[in-house]
Amino acid sequence: MTNTEVCNDPESNVRYYSRIFPAVFSKAKDSYLFDTLGKEYLDFFSGAGALNYGHNNALLKDKLISYIQSDGVTHSLDMTTEARVEMINNFQNLILKKRNLDYKIQFTGPTGTDTIEAALKLARKFTGRKNVISFSNSYHGMSMGSLSITPKRNRIGIPVGYSVELPFYKENSGHNFKIEPYLKTLDKSDYPAAIVLETIQAEGGINVASNEWLQHIEKVANDNGILLIVDDVQVGVGRTGDFFSFERAGITPDMVCLSKSISGYGIPLSLLLIKPHLDIWEAGEHTGTFRGINLAFVTANEALLHYWSDDHFSKRTKVLSCIFKEKLSQIIEPKLFSLYGLGLIYGVDVHDAEYAVRIRKKAFDNGLLFETCGPKRSVIKMIPPLTISVDELEKGLDIFKNSLS
Repeated sequence: MTNTEVCNDPESNVRYYSRIFPAVFSKAKDSYLFDTLGKEYLDFFSGAGALNYGHNNALLKDKLISYIQSDGVTHSLDMTTEARVEMINNFQNLILKKRNLDYKIQFTGPTGTDTIEAALKLARKFTGRKNVISFSNSYHGMSMGSLSITPKRNRIGIPVGYSVELPFYKENSGHNFKIEPYLKTLDKSDYPAAIVLETIQAEGGINVASNEWLQHIEKVANDNGILLIVDDVQVGVGRTGDFFSFERAGITPDMVCLSKSISGYGIPLSLLLIKPHLDIWEAGEHTGTFRGINLAFVTANEALLHYWSDDHFSKRTKVLSCIFKEKLSQIIEPKLFSLYGLGLIYGVDVHDAEYAVRIRKKAFDNGLLFETCGPKRSVIKMIPPLTISVDELEKGLDIFKNSLS
């Protein structure tokens, strides 16, 4: 029996990552995971985007340990704490004001799907409408409302309504899908409450929306009184180079959903950004026990102060992105594979799910973690930590190259 098999009987069949990465991990540091046998693995998975600053980032860890040792508040519902106030102030001053963005901050439940649920609920409350537009190959979470706007909705076994799925326009796909024809089929009283989209579909196959299409979606939404919600759970917090993935298009969504790496340390934290005029919640109308964990505020504060006080970190990510793309372009055979991505999230479509699994397994055996994605699971998804060094990036890509055979 292997070490991983000890979990087979007591743990639910629903477990997934322990199956595709069959090791017992004991330590993690920066860009690496280590198993109980001492083997090291370069992490090009980053907790599905929850570890943009790497594992056990020393700066964040020191602040966290100091806070715990000082008996700082851990759990406080949505009561005011020093850590919460600091988080709000830093986010406003270092992120929002520097980008001329005016948003109210709502801390939701601790997961990405919680912030999506809050956004859908508020959009319907504000507009008085029910339907929501989402897009093909999107992924917004696994709770009921999130599944209603996700192609995986059929997994729940019961019908889900009040949503319409339209084609996603992928950059350089040759099609520029416009949504006005769909709206023209509706009476204005039946217009949707919101449009929910990812600017880069991470689970959907690393599909990058063009700036022009994003601008088009924003204009249609504004012209027709439809709220635009951007799901930045996986590709926000610097993953594309900018803090928000939509900055490149110059748009300003009505709501923005953030989670995963917003805490900076892998501690659960989610928030919803809301344009002030939309904040019509009554006190306690959307509640939850874990609306902001103070340990996450502490690490988020340090991450904001250290990485986002100026544009150095953003520029470094964009330089690494150029290296990443260039090296991947040299590795793959363009006639056989397709390359998609932006910033430090890239996908290689090998057009065969079984082949993608074999590549992933061989890479894992050779000390590299990455996942597959896309509607056919044929896309190799690589999302290394934003703090990765050039040498580590090249080392990981060498392992990937050797895993293609």
